[in-house]
Amino acid sequence: MPFRLTCYAFTYLKYTAYVSHSKATGRARARELMQQAGIAQLENRYITEASGGQLQRVGICRALINHPVVVFADEPTGALDSAATAGVLDLLRSLSDGGTTLVTVTHDPGVAAHASRVLAMSDGCLAGELVLGAVSPHDLDAIAARRDLVSAWVSQSLTVNPTGSAV
Repeated sequence: MPFRLTCYAFTYLKYTAYVSHSKATGRARARELMQQAGIAQLENRYITEASGGQLQRVGICRALINHPVVVFADEPTGALDSAATAGVLDLLRSLSDGGTTLVTVTHDPGVAAHASRVLAMSDGCLAGELVLGAVSPHDLDAIAARRDLVSAWVSQSLTVNPTGSAV
């Protein structure tokens, strides 16, 4: 029989492997992250029983359990519905507000709208930078306006002029 882990154990296991704090602290941290990510109900389910979007959130919790200084997130909301996306963005925002540096790769202007700074890449080169500053995650009108701004800006930044350089 193969070794099977619950979603909670999978999240907590990384904590016990790298951190010298108490097991109780790690268990509480795992439960807190799973709650914030909207997957608390998966605590006793095996990882093989979770959906792709749920596994993505379990992976995010696992990455965050040790209070990292920098988080590299490649399409952190790519397989999530809008409600789960909002939860993950709130979780990432709380990390950023707590001093964690976030580097997020996304094709979604709605996700980029939550960032304070957006960089556009084209063919492996920096094509532009847009500094947005802070925004409240609860100011939905401002986020919607920023999404539209980011979308238009990225399209403009990736336009190539006749000399081959980005404008």
